[in-house]
Amino acid sequence: MRVISILRQRRVGRAVGALSITTSLLFGSAVFPTTLQATSEAPAVQAAELSVPADITEEAMEAIDAELAKVAGPLLRTLFDVKLPDEERQRAAAELRTLADNLSATTPEKDSLRRRLQRRVALMSSAIAASSAAGGGGSSSAPNLTTAAASTVTWLNSIANGATWIAYLHLDDLQKPDVSIDVLNQVSRNLTLSDAMDAGQKSFASKPQLQQLKMAVDKAIRRSAYANDAEAAQGELQYQVSLLIHSLLKYEHDQLGADAENARMAWRTLRSDFPAAAAALRSVVNDNYFNHNLHFVVSEDLLSRLISDYRTESGCIAECIMGAWVTGSQITNADLRADIKPSRDRAM
Repeated sequence: MRVISILRQRRVGRAVGALSITTSLLFGSAVFPTTLQATSEAPAVQAAELSVPADITEEAMEAIDAELAKVAGPLLRTLFDVKLPDEERQRAAAELRTLADNLSATTPEKDSLRRRLQRRVALMSSAIAASSAAGGGGSSSAPNLTTAAASTVTWLNSIANGATWIAYLHLDDLQKPDVSIDVLNQVSRNLTLSDAMDAGQKSFASKPQLQQLKMAVDKAIRRSAYANDAEAAQGELQYQVSLLIHSLLKYEHDQLGADAENARMAWRTLRSDFPAAAAALRSVVNDNYFNHNLHFVVSEDLLSRLISDYRTESGCIAECIMGAWVTGSQITNADLRADIKPSRDRAM
C-alpha cells in the first residue's frame, strides 16, 4: 500500500488549465502561504506490508549480540508480518519484550539496541491492539464528503475568482449522494501536488480548506471498495493505524521534518476518527514519540539584571590591633554578577 505520495506526474494540458485558473485566482485575492508537509494519493485499502526496521534486523543485531540476533530475528519477522494472526504476533511481541528487558546493557551499543527493541515492540503490540479496537466507527467525526464540498464552495465564493475552482474540483458533483468513483479519482488528482505546478499553485492547493476536501475525497475512495459501512469502518481503521506506524518508523529512520509532520497528521486523524484505537496507542506514542521536552535558555546578562548588586561602603578605623593603636579609614566596593559554569557530570 502506498501510504504517502507527495509528487505525481500530470498531463501538460491539465497543468496548463490549472495554471490559468490559479493565476487569475492568485492575482485577484490574497495568498496566505501554507507549507504542505504531506499529501496522500488515493491509496490501496489493504494494510501495507511492514518490514523490520533496518537497525533491528537479525543481520544488524549480529554485530552487537549474535545470540540475541539468533533468537530475536525470527520473532521480529513474525511481529512485523501483517498477514499473520494477531494472537501469533502478540506472542512474538511478549517474547521480544522479555528478551529486551533481560538484555544486559554492558556497552553503549547494547543499551541503544535494548531501547530500540523496547520502543518498536511496544509500538507494534499497541498497534495490533488498536487495529481491533471496538467503538468509534469513524463516521461521526471524520470529514464528511458532502459537508466538506459544501464548506469548500462557501470558502471559494468568499474570495475573488474563487468560483472558477468550483467546476474544476467538481464540487457540485461531490455534494450528490451518488457521486461516481471516476469523479472522486479526478478530484483527488486535481488536488495532488505535482511537478507540473508552480510555487503559487502548490501554495494555494496546500491551503487547509482544500486539503480537508482532499482528505474527505480520499476517504470516500477507500470506502468505496467495501460492501457495507461496517467493513468500510474496519478497513479505514486498519488504514489509519498502518499509516501512523509507517509514518513513525519512517521518521525514526530518516529524522526529517516532513516525516515528523506526516506522523503528526496521521496521529491527529486517528484520534479524531477512532478514539478507542487512539487510546490503545496513546501511552506508547506519547512516551516515545510525542513527548514534550522543556528547554531552559539561561542568559548571564539577564540573570545579572535580576541579582546584580554594586555598592560602596566606607568608614573610620580606630582599633587596637596586636597591641598597636590603628586609626584611619576604609572603603569597600562590592560588585555582584551572575557567572554560569557548565556542569561536567549532569544536565543543567
